[in-house]
Amino acid sequence: MKYIYEESHRAKLVRTGSNLVEIGVIADDLTGANDTGVQFSKQGLRTIVLTRVESLKDMPRDIDVIVIDTESRALPSSLAYDRVKIAAEKLVEAEVPIIYKKIDSTLKGNVGSELDGVMDVTGIKTAIVAPAFPANKRITVGGYQLVNQVPLSKTEAAFDPVTPVRESHVPTLIARQSRRKVGYVGLAAVMELQSLEESLRECIQRGEEIIVL
Repeated sequence: MKYIYEESHRAKLVRTGSNLVEIGVIADDLTGANDTGVQFSKQGLRTIVLTRVESLKDMPRDIDVIVIDTESRALPSSLAYDRVKIAAEKLVEAEVPIIYKKIDSTLKGNVGSELDGVMDVTGIKTAIVAPAFPANKRITVGGYQLVNQVPLSKTEAAFDPVTPVRESHVPTLIARQSRRKVGYVGLAAVMELQSLEESLRECIQRGEEIIVL
């Protein structure tokens, strides 16, 4: 199944061919997996959420989007890496061309190590990380994640009993968790396509493999 974007206030995906799965999503918890699956379903894409990667072999053939829940958010970094790596391997084996790593907009869990897991398997050289969710008042300004205009480390996320987040600066947080060099592109460049393209090229030239927007 191939897709193109219709021009409208909200982009819609339009089917253009084949029956193969086109998008694979890896989420670190079931809530995030379901939330993401619903968004694809609303666009008319046939979506399934799996809680076990082994279920891939029994999956119906007429699925457009696979969402895999690795339940790895609260795991130690090395175990989270392993789980995500296995999920990515299964998607690669299934020849899924687009892999989207779902992260929490309050950056809970093992964001950096899980990105490493996906990138190590796929050979992808550059990952774009966009943690903002303006509809839920979660935005990224100057590289800092804000919730209701408050830096993340000053919100209840910092006191989460299982996965506390005590760093508001997104590139710093990810760099502490990942083996890869992390870069950042500011809002001014993001708002203009040509500037964004130029900024991304500059990041890549500097050897930055994970780029935060």
